[in-house]
Amino acid sequence: MFTASALTVILLMKILFSSARGEINTPSNLKRFNISMTALAVSSLCFNLLGLIEVDMINGHFSGIYGKVTYTLGIRALCEPMLYVLILWFVKTFFSMAGASQNPSPED
Repeated sequence: MFTASALTVILLMKILFSSARGEINTPSNLKRFNISMTALAVSSLCFNLLGLIEVDMINGHFSGIYGKVTYTLGIRALCEPMLYVLILWFVKTFFSMAGASQNPSPED
């Protein structure tokens, strides 16, 4: 999950730098969004599957006054990567509606 987050931050910085140069709706920026969203979706799947395995280990090896442990998604801690995939999808949609380049032409 940390690797996917670091990859996403690096790709978002590249998107911001290219946007500062006026290159907003380019194929490379849209590809960066897709890579970021895919990496975060895969890390979300791993995060939740490992959480289920952890709960099974706790319930199988420990007993006490707390009873059974149940697993809830990482949304409670606001660390569910799928939330950030949704945010990136909204930003990508906004970027795709923008023009291909925001640089003024020399004729203007």
